[in-house]
Amino acid sequence: MFGSRSPGIKTNEGIPMANEHYHTNDRGVRVTAGADERISSGEVFSDPYMDIVLVLALTAIAILSLFLSGAEYAFIRLPLAIAFFMFLPGYAFVAALFPGKDDIGLIARLSLSGGLSLVFSPLIGFALNYTVLGVRSLPLAAGIGSFIALCMIVTVLRRLLRPRSERFGIDIAAPIGIAREWLWPGDRKGSEKTVTIMLLISVLLVIATIALMAAMPIQHERYTEFYIYGSNGTIAEYPLNFVLGETRPVIAGIANHEGGPMAYDLLVTIDGTGDERQQLFAERIVVGDNQTLEKVINVTPGRTGDHMNLMFLLYADGERGTPYRACNLWVNVSQFSGDDLVIPV
Repeated sequence: MFGSRSPGIKTNEGIPMANEHYHTNDRGVRVTAGADERISSGEVFSDPYMDIVLVLALTAIAILSLFLSGAEYAFIRLPLAIAFFMFLPGYAFVAALFPGKDDIGLIARLSLSGGLSLVFSPLIGFALNYTVLGVRSLPLAAGIGSFIALCMIVTVLRRLLRPRSERFGIDIAAPIGIAREWLWPGDRKGSEKTVTIMLLISVLLVIATIALMAAMPIQHERYTEFYIYGSNGTIAEYPLNFVLGETRPVIAGIANHEGGPMAYDLLVTIDGTGDERQQLFAERIVVGDNQTLEKVINVTPGRTGDHMNLMFLLYADGERGTPYRACNLWVNVSQFSGDDLVIPV
């Protein structure tokens, strides 16, 4: 007389579908619950694996975004980087720690996610600092991504041990109802409406600020590095003692970060007679943007003296007034070496 289907229930051969949500009406009949009814009844988070899929997808997209170079991709990389470093690691750990929907409140879950991310991300970078990989963008992203994946595996295993009704998850239909409640809080008091509106405005301002920062071109500082090394490429073996006529090498390095190719004039001088200086080396050098050039300069002092100032002067754009950069060595030049001295007996 009566079929196996109850009114309002979708079935497959009389068996209720696993992803349907029901409640019992006043006549004792189970009916399908709509999104609003599920939200109002507190059954907002019902899919125990949707958040895991979203976290893993965002992690993969954030890592792949590292290969997008150029300022035009900044608006994509910035929000992904913020989520990847400042939210996802903590959320994955909290999800593994609290697999049940009643273990911890949603606000506490989200707050812990942000706070713990600020702990785990630096710790992973600190650990990488003591490996051969070092703290670079790709190893750091791989380390954080591995941590997130491991936490998600633990989350799946721990949620499987819970009854389905007790597992934490996300309802796909819930955000629509939640957004409507936030945007049109008709049943709330005046003070609650004011707080809700102010919070919405704050969120919009934060989003607008992030978008503005992503759209603005990054202004890098423009400068030139100028340095000198000893013959072995370190600061440990500068040639400080010469014999008159002796030639010894010094390495001069120029790193251009001026935003374009630069033409430099490199001069090497030493104290001369009176106020005049003796020029030992002069050459014009062109260095490309973000390139470094190291040149070996053979220094041969032409006069003797103690504590003479050997100056390495760098001029930019053909100007020979005030040096753009300068390095100094204080050297002694003798007539004979110690081995040439003959002490009469």
